[in-house]
Amino acid sequence: MQQAEQEAAARTSQLEAVFEAMTDGVIFFDGQGHLLEINAAGLAMIGRDARPDYSLSSAYGRPSRYFVRDEHGQLLSHDQWPISRILNGETLKNERAVDVIIRTRDGEKQLNVSGAPVYGPEGRIVGAVVVMHDVTERRRFEVALREANRRMDEFLGIASHELKTPLTSIKGYIQLMARRLTNSIHQIITAKSLTNTDSDEQTQFLEGLQDLLERTDHQVGRLNRMVNELLDVSRIQANKLDLILEPCDLATIVQEVIQDQRQINLARTILLELPSDRAVQLLADADRIREVISNYLTNALKYSAEDRPVEVSLQTQEQVALVSVSDEGPGLSPTQQEYIWERFYQVEGVELQSSSGTGLGLGLYICRKIIELHQGEVGVQSVPGKGSTFWFTLPMIKE
Repeated sequence: MQQAEQEAAARTSQLEAVFEAMTDGVIFFDGQGHLLEINAAGLAMIGRDARPDYSLSSAYGRPSRYFVRDEHGQLLSHDQWPISRILNGETLKNERAVDVIIRTRDGEKQLNVSGAPVYGPEGRIVGAVVVMHDVTERRRFEVALREANRRMDEFLGIASHELKTPLTSIKGYIQLMARRLTNSIHQIITAKSLTNTDSDEQTQFLEGLQDLLERTDHQVGRLNRMVNELLDVSRIQANKLDLILEPCDLATIVQEVIQDQRQINLARTILLELPSDRAVQLLADADRIREVISNYLTNALKYSAEDRPVEVSLQTQEQVALVSVSDEGPGLSPTQQEYIWERFYQVEGVELQSSSGTGLGLGLYICRKIIELHQGEVGVQSVPGKGSTFWFTLPMIKE
């Protein structure tokens, strides 16, 4: 008997040590909301130096002392307090845990509160245990981060709009100059044939200028695409990316994009697999879907060797269309696959096989948003060293 009592006392001592060593605040209440026990971390969170007189302390005593509010700053009634909800039979854990803001002598604190009721032998609630985690600094950081992101999105939207106008003008001037140079070269060649004079030097000079203009136009086009991506991101963040939904044929869209890419990449092999009936009817924004396919295909060509083919497939199953683009590039690790759809994400350690740059890391993010707005899904299957297959699905028009 004495040994059992000693073992029980040792066990109690161990539990008390664990209770006091916990970094989360823990409070035990009876069925009427009176405090039964609180650990040191809990005392620190509510701004108390010593344990209260438990026989007199109630969770509802002097309610104005803590001004319990929700995470948005709205004052909570007694019935909304976590302890009230727990004593009424709720279990607050995981996603049901709640954030409350209380006022202490050390200032305002934000606590994440979880807990569960304690039941007696007859199944009646006789108490409650509440666990508090101080999230004040973390929530402040999250609010600051959200505000910083909001301001960044606002800046990107304004900057993109401001850049768009001069870029459009610059591209227009370049195209005008290119046309005039072409006319001048044509006139010189014509005059040379009529007068039998030597004008090779002047023609070569003008052709050199024409080549420079073409390169400039290419770079301006690349810059213009990046500005358009920033504009799209700002619209997505503001939920203003509008779609023009019309009946269209996905097979035709896929074929058009591949034809464009074949003309740009004359040395590349792009294989295409289409369903036997060819027509795949959708209610979609054709230009936006064309943008997604073009991005997938451009990336596949960019990251795979020039002597390796890229395969594009369009399949249908019941009322869903599946488009996939496969390459034989370096592939992606599981971690890279997880983050590849996030905005501004750049895959590190992957060498470009072609193209002049990696862009802003917005293409796949925009693709995902476009497909999701069409009620579809995106995904990637990849093995490092064995290539990647990027895919998306879209709902077809019901027959």
